[in-house]
Amino acid sequence: MRFRSALRVSLAVILALAFAAAVPAEARNRPHSWEFGVFGGEMVFDVPLLFVLGERGNAGDLLGTRTTEFFGFRLGYNFTPHWEVEFTHDDASTEDRGFKDVQRDFISDSVTVNYNFLTTTERRVYPYLTGGLGRIVSKVTVFSKSEEDDPITIILGGGFRLFFNKSISLRIDGRWKSYNETIDFPNPDPTGTIPPIDIDDRFTNFEFTIGLHGIIGGKR
Repeated sequence: MRFRSALRVSLAVILALAFAAAVPAEARNRPHSWEFGVFGGEMVFDVPLLFVLGERGNAGDLLGTRTTEFFGFRLGYNFTPHWEVEFTHDDASTEDRGFKDVQRDFISDSVTVNYNFLTTTERRVYPYLTGGLGRIVSKVTVFSKSEEDDPITIILGGGFRLFFNKSISLRIDGRWKSYNETIDFPNPDPTGTIPPIDIDDRFTNFEFTIGLHGIIGGKR
């Protein structure tokens, strides 16, 4: 499972870089401009950021859910070529590998500040860092019953912008989301097939995404 996910990610990065290299275009984020983008990617559950933001959490008896694909959108405003404030929404859903009747859903909203490097001249590729706060709705559903928690998340990450022209870019992004989650599901299945679910710990998920973004307005 992890090998297939890593292979998909590696192929996506190679294709994105090859495509960007084939399109010679130099640009940069315009001041006082709006940016909108859609993205898809892979979410890897419970990956510490250098063991700083959090250690591996204890999900109780709900084990086996490690990766899933997800999609979302971003809306940002560029104050300067360096600084951008951005809203992000994404949704993920996955089944537990051990118990097929157990489903995990994650709905995340966040506001981050992005800092772009190398913006003094127009280029094809810009690295950036991002950090901020958000909220994630984490829900566990067993058959028709569900329990959820909505903790605040701490976000830290970065990536690259690869411009195709003055207004369209490809973004390759990786970020950690760290949060405290508490879900108590003492009797999810009256038949006893699925054991009690007790989640009370700090988790740090890693998200890798590739998205297509457009910039409108601003000073050219």
